[in-house]
Amino acid sequence: MIEKLANLPGHRTIGKEIDYSRHCGVRYGDAALAQDIKRLHRIWRNVQSDRHRSAIYKFLTAVFELIEWWRVERLVICRANRALALTGSRAIDRCDPFSAVFVAAIAPRKLERRKLSKYTRALRFAAAHKPPGKRLDRFIKKYGGLNGCGSEFAKQRRRSRHGG
Repeated sequence: MIEKLANLPGHRTIGKEIDYSRHCGVRYGDAALAQDIKRLHRIWRNVQSDRHRSAIYKFLTAVFELIEWWRVERLVICRANRALALTGSRAIDRCDPFSAVFVAAIAPRKLERRKLSKYTRALRFAAAHKPPGKRLDRFIKKYGGLNGCGSEFAKQRRRSRHGG
Protein backbone atom coordinates (compact mmCIF):
# COMPACT_ATOMS: atom_id res chain seq x y z
CA MET A 1 0.00 0.00 0.00
CA ILE A 2 1.15 3.51 -0.78
CA GLU A 3 2.38 5.55 2.14
CA LYS A 4 0.41 8.77 2.02
CA LEU A 5 1.72 12.21 2.83
CA ALA A 6 -1.14 12.99 5.22
CA ASN A 7 1.20 13.67 8.10
CA LEU A 8 2.78 16.65 6.31
CA PRO A 9 1.15 19.85 7.58
CA GLY A 10 -1.02 21.62 5.04
CA HIS A 11 -1.35 18.69 2.64
CA ARG A 12 -4.23 16.44 1.67
CA THR A 13 -3.84 13.04 0.13
CA ILE A 14 -5.41 11.62 -2.97
CA GLY A 15 -7.69 8.63 -2.73
CA LYS A 16 -5.92 6.00 -4.81
CA GLU A 17 -2.55 5.23 -6.32
CA ILE A 18 -2.21 6.10 -9.98
CA ASP A 19 -0.02 4.01 -12.25
CA TYR A 20 2.22 6.62 -13.81
CA SER A 21 4.60 4.17 -15.46
CA ARG A 22 2.66 4.30 -18.72
CA HIS A 23 2.73 8.12 -18.69
CA CYS A 24 6.37 8.60 -17.71
CA GLY A 25 7.94 5.50 -19.19
CA VAL A 26 9.93 4.66 -16.05
CA ARG A 27 8.59 3.14 -12.88
CA TYR A 28 9.32 5.56 -10.08
CA GLY A 29 6.47 4.65 -7.82
CA ASP A 30 4.38 6.87 -5.63
CA ALA A 31 6.04 5.41 -2.54
CA ALA A 32 9.52 6.40 -3.78
CA LEU A 33 8.35 9.86 -4.75
CA ALA A 34 6.59 10.26 -1.39
CA GLN A 35 9.83 9.33 0.37
CA ASP A 36 11.72 11.98 -1.59
CA ILE A 37 9.12 14.62 -0.69
CA LYS A 38 9.19 13.59 2.98
CA ARG A 39 12.99 13.77 2.97
CA LEU A 40 12.80 17.32 1.61
CA HIS A 41 10.17 18.20 4.21
CA ARG A 42 12.47 16.97 7.02
CA ILE A 43 15.36 19.00 5.62
CA TRP A 44 13.08 22.06 5.43
CA ARG A 45 12.05 21.65 9.10
CA ASN A 46 15.72 21.36 10.12
CA VAL A 47 16.60 24.45 8.11
CA GLN A 48 13.78 26.40 9.76
CA SER A 49 15.12 25.58 13.22
CA ASP A 50 18.68 26.57 12.21
CA ARG A 51 19.25 30.32 12.33
CA HIS A 52 22.43 30.39 10.25
CA ARG A 53 22.06 32.37 7.03
CA SER A 54 23.58 29.58 4.98
CA ALA A 55 21.21 26.88 6.35
CA ILE A 56 18.77 27.37 3.46
CA TYR A 57 21.39 26.03 1.04
CA LYS A 58 20.96 22.53 2.50
CA PHE A 59 17.33 22.52 1.41
CA LEU A 60 17.97 24.23 -1.93
CA THR A 61 20.75 21.76 -2.72
CA ALA A 62 18.49 18.79 -1.96
CA VAL A 63 15.73 20.22 -4.20
CA PHE A 64 18.22 21.06 -6.96
CA GLU A 65 19.75 17.58 -6.93
CA LEU A 66 16.35 15.89 -7.04
CA ILE A 67 15.26 18.00 -10.02
CA GLU A 68 18.57 17.40 -11.78
CA TRP A 69 18.13 13.65 -11.32
CA TRP A 70 14.67 13.90 -12.86
CA ARG A 71 16.09 16.07 -15.67
CA VAL A 72 18.68 13.41 -16.57
CA GLU A 73 15.83 10.93 -16.92
CA ARG A 74 13.84 13.52 -18.94
CA LEU A 75 10.87 13.25 -16.59
CA VAL A 76 10.96 16.57 -14.76
CA ILE A 77 7.47 17.89 -15.51
CA CYS A 78 5.79 14.50 -15.07
CA ARG A 79 7.38 13.95 -11.68
CA ALA A 80 6.84 17.52 -10.51
CA ASN A 81 3.13 17.21 -11.28
CA ARG A 82 3.04 13.83 -9.53
CA ALA A 83 4.64 15.37 -6.44
CA LEU A 84 1.89 17.99 -6.41
CA ALA A 85 -0.79 15.33 -6.87
CA LEU A 86 0.60 13.18 -4.05
CA THR A 87 0.36 16.11 -1.66
CA GLY A 88 -3.14 17.04 -2.78
CA SER A 89 -2.09 20.09 -4.77
CA ARG A 90 -3.35 20.65 -8.25
CA ALA A 91 -1.02 20.03 -11.19
CA ILE A 92 -0.57 23.12 -13.31
CA ASP A 93 0.03 23.81 -16.98
CA ARG A 94 3.58 24.88 -17.77
CA CYS A 95 4.64 23.58 -14.39
CA ASP A 96 7.88 24.97 -12.98
CA PRO A 97 9.45 21.92 -11.37
CA PHE A 98 11.24 23.87 -8.65
CA SER A 99 8.04 25.62 -7.56
CA ALA A 100 6.15 22.34 -7.66
CA VAL A 101 8.69 20.59 -5.44
CA PHE A 102 8.75 23.52 -3.00
CA VAL A 103 4.96 23.45 -2.72
CA ALA A 104 4.90 19.67 -2.34
CA ALA A 105 7.65 19.58 0.29
CA ILE A 106 6.77 22.67 2.31
CA ALA A 107 3.01 23.19 1.88
CA PRO A 108 1.74 26.26 0.07
CA ARG A 109 0.70 28.20 3.17
CA LYS A 110 4.07 27.75 4.87
CA LEU A 111 6.13 29.64 2.29
CA GLU A 112 5.67 33.27 1.35
CA ARG A 113 5.10 33.89 -2.33
CA ARG A 114 8.14 36.19 -2.54
CA LYS A 115 10.46 33.61 -1.00
CA LEU A 116 9.09 30.93 -3.31
CA SER A 117 9.80 33.18 -6.27
CA LYS A 118 13.31 34.05 -5.03
CA TYR A 119 14.25 30.41 -4.44
CA THR A 120 12.76 29.30 -7.74
CA ARG A 121 14.51 31.97 -9.81
CA ALA A 122 17.86 31.26 -8.14
CA LEU A 123 17.58 27.52 -8.82
CA ARG A 124 16.42 28.06 -12.40
CA PHE A 125 19.45 30.28 -12.99
CA ALA A 126 21.71 27.64 -11.42
CA ALA A 127 20.13 24.89 -13.54
CA ALA A 128 20.99 26.85 -16.66
CA HIS A 129 24.50 28.01 -15.72
CA LYS A 130 26.06 26.03 -12.87
CA PRO A 131 29.04 24.00 -14.07
CA PRO A 132 28.94 20.29 -13.19
CA GLY A 133 30.82 19.54 -10.01
CA LYS A 134 30.55 23.05 -8.56
CA ARG A 135 28.70 23.20 -5.26
CA LEU A 136 25.34 24.95 -5.49
CA ASP A 137 25.92 27.20 -2.48
CA ARG A 138 29.26 28.42 -3.87
CA PHE A 139 27.77 29.02 -7.30
CA ILE A 140 24.87 31.04 -5.88
CA LYS A 141 27.13 33.06 -3.58
CA LYS A 142 29.44 33.83 -6.52
CA TYR A 143 26.53 35.58 -8.24
CA GLY A 144 25.54 37.63 -5.20
CA GLY A 145 23.43 35.12 -3.31
CA LEU A 146 19.81 34.21 -3.88
CA ASN A 147 18.82 37.75 -4.83
CA GLY A 148 21.75 38.08 -7.23
CA CYS A 149 20.91 34.83 -9.00
CA GLY A 150 17.27 35.85 -9.14
CA SER A 151 18.23 39.17 -10.73
CA GLU A 152 20.47 37.44 -13.27
CA PHE A 153 17.66 35.05 -14.14
CA ALA A 154 15.22 37.94 -14.60
CA LYS A 155 17.70 39.83 -16.81
CA GLN A 156 18.20 36.82 -19.03
CA ARG A 157 14.46 36.28 -19.38
CA ARG A 158 13.97 39.92 -20.39
CA ARG A 159 16.78 39.61 -22.98
CA SER A 160 15.37 36.42 -24.44
CA ARG A 161 11.87 37.91 -24.68
CA HIS A 162 13.16 40.98 -26.47
CA GLY A 163 15.45 39.11 -28.82
CA GLY A 164 18.70 40.37 -27.29
